[in-house]
Amino acid sequence: MATYNTASKQLLDNYAVVSTLEPTSIAVGDSVVIGSLGAPFNGTFTVLACPQYLYTGIDAQTGEWLYNENV
Repeated sequence: MATYNTASKQLLDNYAVVSTLEPTSIAVGDSVVIGSLGAPFNGTFTVLACPQYLYTGIDAQTGEWLYNENV
């Protein structure tokens, strides 16, 4: 099992977002184990998205995930 260092974490609109310091082979649908980040981040989770931009929340009208394409 590969281990990656985290760059950041955030909990927004009930979605946990964790970014790594290096490229990974993680893909949508993969199961990942998160540890040493504290609650509610630690545990085993299914990857829902691997965006290249900063997640900023959910559009109240459409329910779509929103991203800041400048970050």
